[in-house]
Amino acid sequence: ALTPRRGAANFQSGELPLPPEWGKEQGLELAELLRFYRQPAKYFLNRRLKVWFELDEASIEDSEPFELDGLQHYQLKALLLDAHLADDGEERGEEMSRRRERLRLSGQLPQGWFGSLLLDDLDEKMEDLAQRLRPWIAAEEDEKRAVEIDIALTQGQLQGWIDTQKGRVLVVKPGGFNGKDLLLGWIQHLCLCLSDASNDTLLFDARQSLRLAKLPADEARPKLAALVALWAQGMKRPLPFFPNTAWEWLKAIEEDPDKPEAADKAALTRFNGGYMVTGEGEDAYVARCFPELDDAVLSQLQALAREHLTPLYHRLEVL
Repeated sequence: ALTPRRGAANFQSGELPLPPEWGKEQGLELAELLRFYRQPAKYFLNRRLKVWFELDEASIEDSEPFELDGLQHYQLKALLLDAHLADDGEERGEEMSRRRERLRLSGQLPQGWFGSLLLDDLDEKMEDLAQRLRPWIAAEEDEKRAVEIDIALTQGQLQGWIDTQKGRVLVVKPGGFNGKDLLLGWIQHLCLCLSDASNDTLLFDARQSLRLAKLPADEARPKLAALVALWAQGMKRPLPFFPNTAWEWLKAIEEDPDKPEAADKAALTRFNGGYMVTGEGEDAYVARCFPELDDAVLSQLQALAREHLTPLYHRLEVL
């Protein structure tokens, strides 16, 4: 597909019918629902119109290595976190010293003293995250369980599997949570609450430890059904729902309901991006479907955020 031009006119005025195979008899895989909410606009263009915009990006990756930001920065933190979690406490200091030296020699760090400072900073943060995680991680195989999801909803069966440790879903991110991460954790949590292994969900990132308490089935079911219904809408037309932008707007309006202009500004900042920050609206798929966050799109986004993210916002608590 051609690289989209930002500012191009919206390309669709009507709705597509759902394919016959996506009826009640077929059901919906949980993995598909989660894939949709990672990037609704991309999912619609990929699944319904068979349009992909990654060709140019792939050729760039072949010729230009990543700088130590974005992907490599995240991968380095993930490596450090895994190393800390793998340590059993015996000779931990010596093993971590060897791992750090291998990272220095691997060429993944910036040259000179800055690379050492960066490694020290990230290592300290990942050690803290590992310490917060350890009490909740299964030490034995019998403490791990893949919970089957087979939930009857108005739209049909939602099916899949969720991995648990010590009976809980653990959502872990070496960086910082954004709205998309929290929404995906919320969907898994609702599914867990409607399974035969209902329990809490715990969320850990580099800065905080959060908890979603177990919900009664009669409370979890309508919330999950509403998210599946929104998926069905997003299969008919591009959905004006950008999880990170919606979350920033909701947080701001919840923290200060008397300042809607400030909440709108937070949404615009997250959508448009800025210095050293990539906006959600800069994504090729979002830009093709929604060239700008104008008043009409923002109004729809706000309504969706209030309906689907407000319950998540009020259920999140510090662990």
